[in-house]
Amino acid sequence: MIHSLDAFKYLKIDQKNYINYQCQYYANRVISIEHEWTKGDVESGTETKYYDIYKVKIHEITLRELLILQSIYLCKTQNDIENLVRLQPNPKFFFKSFLEFDGANLLSMLAFDSGSMDALLNDKNEQYFDEKYPVIYKNKITKKSGNGVYLSSAIDNALRAN
Repeated sequence: MIHSLDAFKYLKIDQKNYINYQCQYYANRVISIEHEWTKGDVESGTETKYYDIYKVKIHEITLRELLILQSIYLCKTQNDIENLVRLQPNPKFFFKSFLEFDGANLLSMLAFDSGSMDALLNDKNEQYFDEKYPVIYKNKITKKSGNGVYLSSAIDNALRAN
């Protein structure tokens, strides 16, 4: 799947931030949001550095993960979704970001359900959280009408739904 370089500009916190695509190795694709820092000195000249604000690691979806995703869509109630989330032996799938989801993760999509969020953000899953790759960030979501998009995070979704 090919995406334009401008497709992830919504990840920038500030318009002056830069996006660094580190995708030369397919198994280790990372989109990094960086801030430019410049230090001027009369003797040594200008020094420019880039500091990572945060990174999003892009994963490739597996067949098992596709089956879980299909099962979520087949659930008839929120309770069924919560039970499916709790039954997973490894919740890492819900924290992964995929190009198929326009850079989002399932945690953001399941934020309407406080039970699923409680199960996923529980302290017992702390080993799956990494400061370098946050699980909550702004996502680009298509409006129900199909015309246009809006930006939302898992926190925004949870506050709106609960």
